[in-house]
Amino acid sequence: DRPFLTGGVESKGKFSFTYGKVEIRAKKECASGAWPALWMMPEDGVYGGWPHSGEIDIMEHLNYDSIIHHTVHTRYTNVLKNTSNPPRGIGNIRADVTEWNVYGLEWHPDVLIWTVNGVETFRYPRIEGLDDEMKQWPFDQPFYFILSQQLGGSWVGKVKPDELPVSMIVDYVRVHQKLDE
Repeated sequence: DRPFLTGGVESKGKFSFTYGKVEIRAKKECASGAWPALWMMPEDGVYGGWPHSGEIDIMEHLNYDSIIHHTVHTRYTNVLKNTSNPPRGIGNIRADVTEWNVYGLEWHPDVLIWTVNGVETFRYPRIEGLDDEMKQWPFDQPFYFILSQQLGGSWVGKVKPDELPVSMIVDYVRVHQKLDE
């Protein structure tokens, strides 16, 4: 019943990891209703279904915007509505998404750090004392990648079929981890 075919790649069951540095080089085409995203989800969801086990949005882009979004979703941010202490995301990072950009994430046991072309753009810290009941930091388990080109939705708006097709091109996905000695 869906009027459009969209696609993506995910590594669930094939590759997941905990902690490290992620670099994804990509460029996108723009269209009304286009919603490309580079994101991560928990392999096993040890704290329960979405959003309790977390979601890390490395990059989301809407329509023809000149901005990108970095966001986390957790029980703390989505169910308990704690979106400002610490801020759950940022949506004012300017980038020419039609050119090649490297979207990065440094994932540590106590902080997530986003980068665009090697420049830090956002931090989401772990707040001590909030994990037992509130699950502010479910980012201590393996996560897998989803690289998707979605169309339409309440956040992005309606699709204009005459502006299609639209693509996201991914050059590479790199994960760097420090090996235990």
